[in-house]
Amino acid sequence: MPDRAQRLRDEHARSHGYLKQYHAKNPSVLSDPENYLQAFGMCTDEQLKDLRAAGVPLSANPTATEIHQAHLEARAHAPHRVRSADKLIEHVHGELEKRRRPRESDGTFAPIRDD
Repeated sequence: MPDRAQRLRDEHARSHGYLKQYHAKNPSVLSDPENYLQAFGMCTDEQLKDLRAAGVPLSANPTATEIHQAHLEARAHAPHRVRSADKLIEHVHGELEKRRRPRESDGTFAPIRDD
């Protein structure tokens, strides 16, 4: 049975593998720095929701680093009380796609259309 540190390393590698696959399948989604920052924030928010629902103790005002580390720990060690990295990435992708506005060739946002 792998030790605690090895389970963390394995989960970290697995998570990065999912993220790499996501980038390969969706290169344009995160190429825009604003989309990247929005996705990062959304992922942090979703991880915080998972941790609170699972009853994981956190500081009163957890930083993004604390949230990401606690979520990694919760994914790495049984019982797994939070979403796996692939499910989290897919959820955030779906939410990001709902909010993302296309850009014109000059970089400005395309007008919102009521179709």
